[in-house]
Amino acid sequence: MAGVLLVVGLGLYFFLQSRKSRANEELAHALRVFYGPTKLEGSIFEEGMAFADDKAKYTQAEKEFSAVAGKYSWLREGRLARYYLGLTKNQLGKTEEAIRELRALEQKQDAHVSGLARFAVAEIYAQNGRLAEAEYVGGGEYTIAD
Repeated sequence: MAGVLLVVGLGLYFFLQSRKSRANEELAHALRVFYGPTKLEGSIFEEGMAFADDKAKYTQAEKEFSAVAGKYSWLREGRLARYYLGLTKNQLGKTEEAIRELRALEQKQDAHVSGLARFAVAEIYAQNGRLAEAEYVGGGEYTIAD
């Protein structure tokens, strides 16, 4: 019986490690898209990584972050993908969608990602002239200085 439990435990451990590894790879690719160049021909970046403009780049990044966030929502990599999805939506001018994505992350138990999300929401509010809201985001924990 103990041997069966050990085998099941090891199997589960290795399964989770392989999923985490795959999540890291997919998140890394989406980040390369997000931070990738535009208007480069014959670039040194991997194939399919040169975009005509920022809109094309962020549209692709939105698709990739959405896929990672959906497949790995239970891992930190999935939550980070959702954070970047919010940033990407903001870059595409989808401000309210971005705020909704980021606000949802504030409620998660991952303090690191939650803090990033609160700060990003405050920054979006400040960029859009909503300074009173920016100062109060996260129960007043984060403020934007003048």
